[in-house]
Amino acid sequence: AFLSELQVVWCSTDCISREGKDGSGESMSVWVAAQAADGMVIQCEESPDVEETVVVSVVREEKGDADGGYGESVVRVVGWVHIVNDGVERARTEWPLFNRMVRSIGELEEGTSGLSLRERVPCVDKMGMLRESVTVHALNKRTWMKVEGGGRVKASDQLPTSRELDRAAAAAYTLPAVSQDKEVSRGASTQSREDTVQHVS
Repeated sequence: AFLSELQVVWCSTDCISREGKDGSGESMSVWVAAQAADGMVIQCEESPDVEETVVVSVVREEKGDADGGYGESVVRVVGWVHIVNDGVERARTEWPLFNRMVRSIGELEEGTSGLSLRERVPCVDKMGMLRESVTVHALNKRTWMKVEGGGRVKASDQLPTSRELDRAAAAAYTLPAVSQDKEVSRGASTQSREDTVQHVS
C-alpha cells in the first residue's frame, strides 16, 4: 500500500525544483520510466548533459539466523547519474531526484499512521554484496570508511552530495541488463554511469 501511494504521487509529478546552494528554483523535468507492483523507475533531466535515474522498490530482508525466512520490509532507493551528451567529458550533479525521493518517502511516512521507517545506507562490495549497513547519522560522524583491499574512501562519498562526474571514471558496479520489450526510455544515450548511491529507509 505504501509503494502504491508513492507511485500515485510520482505519476502525477512532471517536474521538481532545483534546490541547494546553487539552486534557484529552476524546474527540472521528471517522468516515470517504468513501474510494477513492487517498484518503479523514475528519471530526471538535471541538465542538458546529465540525466539521473532512481529506482524505488520494496523488498523483504532475509533473516540472518538459523531459522531463515524473512524479516521486515525495506523501501530501497537506488540512484545513479550519467552523462548523456557525447561531446561532454565532465559534468556536475546535485542528485536532485534522489534527494527529493528520500524526502517524499519521509513526507508520506508522516502521513501514514503506524508506519515507522529507519533511514540506512548500505555499503556493498564490488560484487554488490552487502558489507555494512549504517544509519545516516552514524555515517555523518565518520570521516573515512574502509573498503576492500585495505583502502579508504570518504564517508561523505556514500551520500548523494554534490560532485563532479568524469566520463572516463570506472562505474561503481555494472547495472543489470534490461530487456528491450520492457524498457521504457525517452531515447537518451547512456554513455556513462559515474556514481551510485544507495539508501535503505
